[in-house]
Amino acid sequence: SRERFDEIREEFRQFSMKLDIRDLTFVPLSALHGDNIVHRSTSMPWYEGTSLLHHLEEVHISSDRNLIDARFPVQYVIRHGDFRGYAGTISGGVLKPGDEILVLPSGFTSRIQAIWGPGGKPVSEAFPPQAVTVQLADDLDVGRGDLICRPGNRPHVGQDIDAMVCWLTERTELAPDTRYTIVNTTRSTKARVEALDYRLDINTLHRDEGAQS
Repeated sequence: SRERFDEIREEFRQFSMKLDIRDLTFVPLSALHGDNIVHRSTSMPWYEGTSLLHHLEEVHISSDRNLIDARFPVQYVIRHGDFRGYAGTISGGVLKPGDEILVLPSGFTSRIQAIWGPGGKPVSEAFPPQAVTVQLADDLDVGRGDLICRPGNRPHVGQDIDAMVCWLTERTELAPDTRYTIVNTTRSTKARVEALDYRLDINTLHRDEGAQS
């Protein structure tokens, strides 16, 4: 019913305010009967929106891309004769031939000589989430897991991080003084949990600051 749908929608709106989520879309549907899954349902004449499938196909997401902070994690080094290129997927910013770049963690600098797209075709610019190969003007020691960015817009470099972790297993617990493997860009490395600040109840969003695991 429309009344029950409005109740559920308002309940989710109130909950989402705690998460600072503004872009919400609500679709009343029935998986059992297929209402509003693929096509608009005739059983809910009060609903004036689109079906779930139509919304997923047409939803605007390009504004969610970060086109400011240039971030290109190197996934693979391509060597062929005198050619050396760095393949990966752009996660942020826009890269163009001629741009000055910085490689982390080494700190080496160079400029982009060329950018190659799918099929080995040169492109004039690349942006997320394109997979490309970047060729640099200088022969630098760049490997998998390194990050290409801009000299004047580099990410913070350090050994300590604060992170919100979603723990998905009940067989073991996330605990301080335990070593884990984490993925940093395209490189795996070891890390140790120094402390747990709090545990978040996903049902109420209450912070339990006394949690030890």
